[in-house]
Amino acid sequence: MKNSAQQNTEFKKPDVVVLSLAHLAHDTFSAFLAPLLPLLIDKLGMSLSMTAFLEILFDAYQHYSIPFLAYWQKKLGLSILLF
Repeated sequence: MKNSAQQNTEFKKPDVVVLSLAHLAHDTFSAFLAPLLPLLIDKLGMSLSMTAFLEILFDAYQHYSIPFLAYWQKKLGLSILLF
């Protein structure tokens, strides 16, 4: 009888690709807003309050997506494949 570590030895390419793309989106969008803020303020006439709210939304996305992705990784059994 195989134990749980030996049963999950097949490579789950679709799951790894989806998690990798989610991680890429997370890293890209977390570094995307800061360089654009001065341009957004000038072009869209945003106030500092609106800019701060936009930054809060991006930070919330960044901080709350990490635990969700980690939970999904553990649920799919990909913890050995992803570092």
